[in-house]
Amino acid sequence: MEGTEKELENEQIKVVVKQEPRCQVSFDISVSPEHVATAYQKAVKSVRKHVNIPGFRKGRAPDRMVIDHYAPHVEREFRETLLEESFGSAMKLAEIYPLNRNSVRAPDVRNLKKGEAAEFSFRFECEPQMPTIAIDEVELKRPEASEITQEQIDNRIEELRYYHGEWEKVEDRVIEEGDFVDLDINTTATPAFNICTNTRFKMNKGDVPKWMHDLVIGAKAGDEPVGESSRDDEFMSQDNTLDFQPTEVRVTVNAIWKAVLPPVDDALAKKAGVESVEELTQRIREHLQSQADAEVRDNLRKQLEDQLLEKYTFEVPASLYDSERQVRVRKLIEQLKDENVSEEDIQARQQELEEQADTLTDRNLRLYFIALPVAREKKYSADQTEMLSELYRVNALPLHERLIDKDMDHETVRFRLFANICTRKVIDSLLEKAKVV
Repeated sequence: MEGTEKELENEQIKVVVKQEPRCQVSFDISVSPEHVATAYQKAVKSVRKHVNIPGFRKGRAPDRMVIDHYAPHVEREFRETLLEESFGSAMKLAEIYPLNRNSVRAPDVRNLKKGEAAEFSFRFECEPQMPTIAIDEVELKRPEASEITQEQIDNRIEELRYYHGEWEKVEDRVIEEGDFVDLDINTTATPAFNICTNTRFKMNKGDVPKWMHDLVIGAKAGDEPVGESSRDDEFMSQDNTLDFQPTEVRVTVNAIWKAVLPPVDDALAKKAGVESVEELTQRIREHLQSQADAEVRDNLRKQLEDQLLEKYTFEVPASLYDSERQVRVRKLIEQLKDENVSEEDIQARQQELEEQADTLTDRNLRLYFIALPVAREKKYSADQTEMLSELYRVNALPLHERLIDKDMDHETVRFRLFANICTRKVIDSLLEKAKVV
């Protein structure tokens, strides 16, 4: 527990264990004079094995002569031996261990002399102490799976027709409903921000945001209509938690196209790698069903994560939290800059961004530490192929969700990739055991 203090001892040492917030721990250690003397003799013996003293075979010189000739070496070995052995004993007594090799600060030595009781302190950061997950107490509600409709199948076939279709350039009229247009979209601010270059859109209501549709319909190639982008929730990513900012834009119409589509027949099916329209329809249905099943599983996974986070509350190590939070705030700001949000607006939203980073960081790290004991028990690991695949996945995420930077040290990158893989494996394994109603 955090903010607690307890005293433990064995025949060699006494240790006062103080557990403080954010996984900070201190060991105040007292070592008996007898054990100090034993550690000193070990140091003399260790040094004797490696030194030569005239008149004696290597390793055979008397203690007094080793001490007289190599006192600094003996003192250094004595200090290192006693501190290392005492810290090891204290960890075993308390059953608390450092988070990693960089988590232990230099010891505070108050007394370390031969023949006297030694006193020193260690301060370090530890992992949170986690209880065993009671998966039998978890109950998930199965969401209704989306039924695959003929309209969905027809839409996929239509996409295939466009992929294998041909394009005829329209020269003699304005843009009409159903036309395809190549557009450049830039903000009118100085300096201008490029939203897209020579990108093709289908000018149908429902296929593009309303502001774009209304601005472009009736224009002709070479026109540059100016208008304001507006929020259209149908075209906002569900994962995009950043607020939309209306912006004045200039749209350049580069070209107008008409699609000439192939018929829906076996020839089209063969271009997709199957023999007939019937087989193509079945393949599309199976793919859509697979996507629907994945959505159900994602929903169940989210329910499981939420219940685990609610049931197991604890603080995470300060160093990991502060490091990840800092990256998240920076990425959120970079995302806003990429969306051409002004420095003034970004500063006005600083508190909001920091709160968002706090929420995401706490969720991510707590899920990892909830999963970690299970991963260790099952001996989960990640090979080089898995790590590389995870790196590609992370780099494909929206900018504000990427927690990997090219400037990060190798150990940090490896930890974050492994944490993602480990958490996902454990959540998936627990999902197999959870009760779903």
